[in-house]
Amino acid sequence: MLPSLHAFLCEQDLGQYYDSFIRAGATDRDVPQLLHLNDNELNEFLSAVRMLPFHAVVLKKGLRVLRSKIHSEQQSESSSPAPPVSTSHQHHQRVGIDMILNNTNDTPTLSSTPCNSNNNNNNHASSDMTNDAAQEASRDVIILHATIYGKNSRRPLTKYENAINEASISLALENPSLLVNKGDLFEQAKKRLLENGYQYKRGRSRSKLIATTYPYQQRQHSDDDGKCSKRKLNAQRLSQQRQEKLNELQVKIKTVVERQQQHPEEMAQWEPTRQALMKQVSKIKSQERKHQWYERRKTERADSGFSEESFESQSSQESTSVASAQQPEQQQQQQQQEASFDEDETESEYDDDEDMSMRHTSSSTPSSSTPTSPSSVTTMISTPFYCHPPAYPRESAVRDHTSPYVNDYLKQ
Repeated sequence: MLPSLHAFLCEQDLGQYYDSFIRAGATDRDVPQLLHLNDNELNEFLSAVRMLPFHAVVLKKGLRVLRSKIHSEQQSESSSPAPPVSTSHQHHQRVGIDMILNNTNDTPTLSSTPCNSNNNNNNHASSDMTNDAAQEASRDVIILHATIYGKNSRRPLTKYENAINEASISLALENPSLLVNKGDLFEQAKKRLLENGYQYKRGRSRSKLIATTYPYQQRQHSDDDGKCSKRKLNAQRLSQQRQEKLNELQVKIKTVVERQQQHPEEMAQWEPTRQALMKQVSKIKSQERKHQWYERRKTERADSGFSEESFESQSSQESTSVASAQQPEQQQQQQQQEASFDEDETESEYDDDEDMSMRHTSSSTPSSSTPTSPSSVTTMISTPFYCHPPAYPRESAVRDHTSPYVNDYLKQ
């Protein structure tokens, strides 16, 4: 007897979908209808119910098991003995059988082996059906997990996505262990497409699995490889020389330190040598650090897809930008120096004028024999010298011999 829809869903641990089934139009008496649905119809119904993929696989497996169980029950009922009849009928049947046996003594008796063989065949058939159901369930699970595109979206897939799904499913069915690493499965699916001669939209694959280089690119790559190899050899040679020099200097420093410990009185004599060696060591270490930094940056940019020429051009642009940033600072320093030089010149001229005015006032002051009044002394002391009109020509006027002011001064 078939179970109800609710009992069947609860048996498969899918009782949460009972309300969805009822809203979709199914009832408790529609389990036979589910058993007679094909794969496309069942998938359409499950998508309408919004059942999760794994739960859909479990439901399909349960339907297959229930279908095989019903089929086995039907076969067992067909192979079961007939129902009992009345005693009179049995008596007449027995008499007829005895008469047939008495008349045909030479005929061989029927053995019971066909019945046993039928039972064995039924058992084998039921076991084969269960095995087929298990294999079908595992196949559905493999197909579900091997699908790469279109799992969580309902948009129509492209031709390439369908081809990738088919290739990945075929690979997973051949080797289910590929499901452990989906990235490896995807790469192998792309390789299989390339091997099968898939016609791409742009005529060829842009994948990095196939290296397509043109002749001019090969020549350019060969030239670049030659330059890079020479540059690497030169850098390695310089690095080796620096390492040798560094080891030599470290040995010298070690000897100096040992002698310093053995002869403390010679510490002052060996101190300049030690300082010079330490400076050389620090300089070589800085060069080596710069070289290592450059190599590390070059490898990082090569890994990220940039070429060495772009790296060098970027470094040159950075140096030019630094130089251009330093130019305004240098111009400001020059302007400040010129302004300070002009101020010094004006101060020197002002000091010269002050000295000349002091000389003139000292020469124009009366002698010690003539008495001076206190008021004049106070006015001379209190009034600064630059407030009086100058009685001497300016230095600029002295330079100009054509000035009439100079001629008047010379006449006096």
